[in-house]
Amino acid sequence: MPEQKIETPWVSVPGLLTAKCASNDNASGYLEVTVHGDPGDPRVDDITGDIAVGPNVLANWGLHLVDVNLAMGNLLDIVGQETKAYVAKHKSQ
Repeated sequence: MPEQKIETPWVSVPGLLTAKCASNDNASGYLEVTVHGDPGDPRVDDITGDIAVGPNVLANWGLHLVDVNLAMGNLLDIVGQETKAYVAKHKSQ
């Protein structure tokens, strides 16, 4: 299937990515994103955004060039809900 131009500001990729809060020997409380690429699926099998120095990918930096965008939709929903709750609680004060 040929590439298709995306003409919207947001794209949904159900099942392509999962994320969790993780820790290991080198870091704690980081966002671990896993790409579930499938060669049989027409979608991309990897997400670009690695930080590199020359040809060398800095593996300990992860997807910092794209990680905010990976979660932005949910963050905006959460901030919206929190704002409504705050305004409702403090409206009568």
